[in-house]
Amino acid sequence: MKKNIILILLIIISLNLYSQKQWSLRDCIDYAKEHNLSVCLTKLNDDLANENIKTSKANLNPSVAFTSGQNFSYTNDSKQGVYSGTYGINANMDLYDGGKNWNDVKQKTIAKQISEIEVKQAEDNIELSLTQTYIQVLYAYEAVKTAQNNLSLSQSTLDRSKELLKVGSISQVDYSLLESENENYKYQLIQSQNVYEKDKLELKQLMELKENVDIVIPQIKQEDIIKVLPSVETIYNKALTFMPSIMSAKKNKESYELGVKSAQGGYYPNLSLTAGMNTGHNSESNYALTKQLKTSLYENVGLNVSIPIYDKRQTKSNIITAKNQVLVAENTIQTNEKELYKTIDELHLDCISYQNSYISAQSNLSSAQNSYNLIEQQYNLGLKNTIELLTQRTSLINAQQSVLQSKYQALMKLKLLDYYQNKTIEL
Repeated sequence: MKKNIILILLIIISLNLYSQKQWSLRDCIDYAKEHNLSVCLTKLNDDLANENIKTSKANLNPSVAFTSGQNFSYTNDSKQGVYSGTYGINANMDLYDGGKNWNDVKQKTIAKQISEIEVKQAEDNIELSLTQTYIQVLYAYEAVKTAQNNLSLSQSTLDRSKELLKVGSISQVDYSLLESENENYKYQLIQSQNVYEKDKLELKQLMELKENVDIVIPQIKQEDIIKVLPSVETIYNKALTFMPSIMSAKKNKESYELGVKSAQGGYYPNLSLTAGMNTGHNSESNYALTKQLKTSLYENVGLNVSIPIYDKRQTKSNIITAKNQVLVAENTIQTNEKELYKTIDELHLDCISYQNSYISAQSNLSSAQNSYNLIEQQYNLGLKNTIELLTQRTSLINAQQSVLQSKYQALMKLKLLDYYQNKTIEL
């Protein structure tokens, strides 16, 4: 009983420590690769492919079987039953089948390689999805902080305006307008918090995690955003060497080429070797059972040849089908390479665009902040009206939003380009 209590306490402590963990992007990716259902399913398929190789290799071995027949017969003439039994061990082995069995082993081996690539593809897919969702969470987190700052700024203005209203520096209409605007900032803060929680939920679901996710909030510096990018061709040539979609398509082509050879094997003779050892006994015999089995023992060895003459065009159709599959595989490779280049090209262009937007948005934010500070000072002195103040504040908020959007969009594109360069995605 005491041991059970200690075990329960240890489990509770470990769960508390686990739930308090702060997850970095790399932590999330590594965890999801082990627990995501889609990834786990592809790993199961990979195990099946490994079993298929073993089955295919076993087909190269001879088959051996033990056979036995027990018979009882009764005739009216003899008025007695006769019991007999036969026993045998027989083996059969294909010596030559046009290379079909060997090609099947090679095809199953390639199928195993393809299944390994599919596991990598599933892991990459979850890694990319997690990266994008994680960055969305970071964006939502910073949007919440911005909304809190805007509300705080609005509340400060409202408090000062209340004093101005008392001394008659502003009208009740202006004060009511500021109150309405302040309530709007409260609503925006709630909306930002909802988006933040929703994005965290999506992150948790991708990880197949039941507990809430408390992520690490890294400091994203300007040098993390403004980077010189390799050329599109450099990234593309690197991606060609490891991208699962390309590697899988090439492996499929290899498999279909072996399928052509297997189909051509239908034109060749089949040569097989048979061997056996058989014996039997009969109740009508005057000899003892052991002597019957010994005297009835006989061995046989045979060589069988099957030469195809006419197979209703089956082999020819199989060859044509297999060759067409090769052509389809070649087309798939070209299509995948084209799509890969297009994806990288668009990412590269988007990344540069968002980097430039980020630089421009920062400059615009600095100007908007200075303008707002100046108008706020003038407003407090009664030199600017409420509409002018709120208009400039809206411009400031829009500038803040532009910085956030361009910053995290550029960051996302950069991380996706890291993937196509076979770099470890980290923040």
